[in-house]
Amino acid sequence: MPGFFSSTMAMSIFHIKGEAQNLDQALQTAAFSAQPQNPGPDEKIAGFVGLGNALDTDFSFAPLQGQYVALSLRVDERKPSQAAIKMRLAQAIKQEEDAHAGKISRARKKELKEEITASVKAKADLVPTLTDIVWDQPRGLLLIASTTDAMVDLACELWQRVFNVEITALPACHELPELFQEIYAGNSPLELKLPEARKALLASYDYLVTLTTPEQAEEKATVTARGSQEPGLKALEEGLKIKRLGILAQLYDEKSNTDQEADEECLFLLDDAQKVTQLKMPKLEDKRDHKDREDRFLINVEHAIAAAQVVLALSAPK
Repeated sequence: MPGFFSSTMAMSIFHIKGEAQNLDQALQTAAFSAQPQNPGPDEKIAGFVGLGNALDTDFSFAPLQGQYVALSLRVDERKPSQAAIKMRLAQAIKQEEDAHAGKISRARKKELKEEITASVKAKADLVPTLTDIVWDQPRGLLLIASTTDAMVDLACELWQRVFNVEITALPACHELPELFQEIYAGNSPLELKLPEARKALLASYDYLVTLTTPEQAEEKATVTARGSQEPGLKALEEGLKIKRLGILAQLYDEKSNTDQEADEECLFLLDDAQKVTQLKMPKLEDKRDHKDREDRFLINVEHAIAAAQVVLALSAPK
């Protein structure tokens, strides 16, 4: 999945308490290279590698980058072909039916499926997945470059165990759909105070929006639109709620005049579960000035932190 070296990324945001102590020692047992070569009962091999590189098993990209601990979680998992399982199961059922006058019990079908799935899985290749993780120690933030629940849960579980820290999810913000509506339909940007003497003006980005009917509604509907405000406004009038919104966040020093050019702009999609997708990373005007991966990382991670601070400010209790 795209991470901190990509042009766009997704991320889940967490609070974290603790300090990175004995980092090298912790990675001696948690590194991918230190794991057994054969998958366990869950058919997975999981461990840490250098940020953004599945083959960086010796951490040539140093895990400690200034105030950040930066690693990738590599998970190799056997993923059998569902098409192969389906075909082999159909053949096995036909053979059983031919041998028993067209009859086969439901229990036997289930047994055949389990046997064939296990057989195909045992021969399947290990498929690697890479998820970038960055711990901003002074700010107490953990950014995981994924919005997939299973991967995020695994990353949190390993990070807590390896580094002996406490990770907590962001408190739910039930007002986000209403705040989304204020941003989307408002005549002026929504102003937020940010940490470190900064502020942000939030507006709808290209009127990119996904709306859904309330949970209690009998008939379900989903509307996705971009480029024009009218479809979203019409859906709001019909009682739909904004589930995901494209956000343009313009960041300023707290004393700056907002008529001036913003110090920084963040473009991303935010859903009502506070997960960020399609966060656009800064474009380098002159790539020769930032050819080192360390330089590029620092530019991108600060941009991701800025977006995370916008999300935290937007969803903070009012």
